[in-house]
Amino acid sequence: MRFQDKVVAITGAAQGIGRQTAEQAAREGARLLLIDRSRYVHELAATLAESGCDVLALEADLEQWASTEQVFCRRRGSFRPPRRAD
Repeated sequence: MRFQDKVVAITGAAQGIGRQTAEQAAREGARLLLIDRSRYVHELAATLAESGCDVLALEADLEQWASTEQVFCRRRGSFRPPRRAD
């Protein structure tokens, strides 16, 4: 899979092209960081998590610098490298 164990951040993820991109990346093994100003981003994250995707949803307005900075500073360590079975 093309995105296996890679973290993919998608803005505008709650609907339209962003949602379709998130769904495709999940099918290709991505670990997803979904960002949208709509609360519906959490519903998408729940759906993708049910299918086994490692996903984190954040509700933020990226047009506002303070919101953008807060999201990325707070979530910097949210995704850890995948564990390897040796």
